[in-house]
Amino acid sequence: MENWRRFVEGQRPHYRLIGNIITELTEEQLKEFPLSDEELDKIKKWGDLEGKPSLLGTGSMGSAYFFDNNKVLKITSDYQEAKAAKLIEGEDHPNVYKILKVARRWKRGGKAPKEEENRPFVIVYEMVGEDPRLAGLVNFPTEEQKPIIKKAEATIGTKTGAFKAWTSWTDDFESAKENFLKAAEGYDLEGEVVKQFSSEAKKLDSILDKMEGDQKSKDAIKLAFHASVGIGGNNLRSFDRVKEIVDGKKFKYVEDLASGLTFLKNKGVPFKDLKTSNVMNVDDKLIIIDIGKAVVSGYVEIETIGENK
Repeated sequence: MENWRRFVEGQRPHYRLIGNIITELTEEQLKEFPLSDEELDKIKKWGDLEGKPSLLGTGSMGSAYFFDNNKVLKITSDYQEAKAAKLIEGEDHPNVYKILKVARRWKRGGKAPKEEENRPFVIVYEMVGEDPRLAGLVNFPTEEQKPIIKKAEATIGTKTGAFKAWTSWTDDFESAKENFLKAAEGYDLEGEVVKQFSSEAKKLDSILDKMEGDQKSKDAIKLAFHASVGIGGNNLRSFDRVKEIVDGKKFKYVEDLASGLTFLKNKGVPFKDLKTSNVMNVDDKLIIIDIGKAVVSGYVEIETIGENK
């Protein structure tokens, strides 16, 4: 997936990922749609989709199609993805793509149509980023953002220490940063010297002990340091350096991911499959766009298109 992302940046819109293989498609192939015209019309009416579908990409579980009114239709066999999408249907969060509608194509236990008979679920969501037909596949994470995403991928699910804050993020990170800077300003940063390449964990903990605010706020600051610059070296050597880190972009990227992951967890969608291939960068803000491998426990009712709830 990383090779795909590097390759496609700056390429023309007719490059798509087809079964994990980079493929150049013709305009005709982009316009191909696997369902019948009758079913397409029914789905468009249900999902408030306008125009003709244009292929975004395909994978082992399904395919995604872009429509004129900046919406995407995904046809999938993944029940876990459908359940997860249903739990956040209609919800707004700045760091998670917006799911508009989720449904079954046919009634559970009923007869499947011959087209895409193994893919019973449809999901409609808002397109994140620019129109791929005009700009190609863009809005990928930058080289500065990717290490933060990879750090999250490697440490999500940790129940102790700094990394537990990925899914228990504070509601007011700005206040947490202000309180931490006040504590750092009153701390003898220059007097307590940590040798280069040595751990600053104890020094950071000492500053956090003096910081005002609840434990969730302190955990958020601790995570932001661990995930952005780490605790090895001498980043706490002066107030100017601390302020540079706290006010920097990397702290913001940590907030983007942790806020989105916490939102998902609170909605009953524990999500650990975070990686650079399912995070988009829009105006320097990270947005989670694919929750296909979230493990949602229990039964989630999903309506069938054409039936009342």
